Amino acid sequence: MGYWGYEATESDSALDYLNKVTTHLEKLWDDASDYGEKMAVVYVLSSAPEIDGTDHHGLKAKMITYLSDYADLLDEDGTEFVTNEIKYLRGLVATLQEEQGSTLIPKLTV
Repeated sequence: MGYWGYEATESDSALDYLNKVTTHLEKLWDDASDYGEKMAVVYVLSSAPEIDGTDHHGLKAKMITYLSDYADLLDEDGTEFVTNEIKYLRGLVATLQEEQGSTLIPKLTV
């Protein structure tokens, strides 16, 4: 039985489908040709970080590296607009670094 919503990740079929969603997001990330396209994928994953339960590897790790590198590059400018953008990017990194995972995994541990 699969469902989305309350305790959705306790369903095997929901977990399987979340894996498909993550795989598709990773393909979109790899195919992205510019900053805007990459940020669209970041927006999806940062709005619902539990989609990718890999936490510190996989797609989240790619995004964290990209956002951190981009913020470091902007940091050389130093204008107020850029400072605000850097804060925003660092906030996205913090969101992506939060541990998510599945509620199912701890229940499988004996």
